[in-house]
Amino acid sequence: MHASRFVFALGILALFGQGCLADPPQPNRPILFDFQDAQVEPEGPVPFEPTNIPPAPPAKTGEIKSISGNVVVSSLIPNQELPNPFVVFGRGRVFEGAVLTDALDIGTFGNFRVRAFLRALPEGSTGTVEVFTYSARDGSEQDMVRVPVKFPTGDTALQVFFVNEQADPGLLRCDDPRPVTRRVPYTQNVAEAAILELLRGPTVAEDVYGSRTGIRPGTALRSISITNGTATVDFSREFTQGVAGSCQVQAIRAQVEKTLLQFPTVQHVNMLVEGVSAEPYLQP
Repeated sequence: MHASRFVFALGILALFGQGCLADPPQPNRPILFDFQDAQVEPEGPVPFEPTNIPPAPPAKTGEIKSISGNVVVSSLIPNQELPNPFVVFGRGRVFEGAVLTDALDIGTFGNFRVRAFLRALPEGSTGTVEVFTYSARDGSEQDMVRVPVKFPTGDTALQVFFVNEQADPGLLRCDDPRPVTRRVPYTQNVAEAAILELLRGPTVAEDVYGSRTGIRPGTALRSISITNGTATVDFSREFTQGVAGSCQVQAIRAQVEKTLLQFPTVQHVNMLVEGVSAEPYLQP
């Protein structure tokens, strides 16, 4: 059975799996997830020549470290079944300028934490999560921690709502999006999974059958919570950038609301952009 490989690089921030649909930042290494709780400086790696670096402290019980000791993973147990979403955290010491830790300086240890949402069904039931750094000298992988894991069994069916040109020629009813069905690896976070699928936009097949979205490409989900029947969903600033015309405004609102109102725990939807109400931007 085919095993997928998931990669988390402290120097560049990546998590990959073979045979999964996405837009790869590197050839033949498609992304399998959506990140949250992670930031990376935009600048590229800055070569650093380590001198007089103290030895790495020993790993604690239950932690898994690289041979060098520069990368330590604290959250994964070998051969565990990954929940969806799952979290990878630990600490690392890297010698580059762009890193995913809270270290105060290059060459010192800092903590890292990445929350990843599996969004495509793996080809097999097992695989590996790999955490490592990239060499500032030649870009090679180093400080490797490789953990064998099992993937969630089963899948979850969700509905995502898009406006549809075939059902509504000329898009005269922008507030009446139609559902399409998506299947994702099994998760209990169904509302979050549905919004992530909505933000991906129509697939090629859905586009052929007329599905369109009013949501700007590049919009990211910052957070989502459901309290007392109200779903509060916070989007990145792209959500309202360049929004113009009553049709697009109606489509955006209806797509998000109907995607969330499919769940019985949601009766109302509150939309934010970078923590601030999106209402001023969503008026027809």
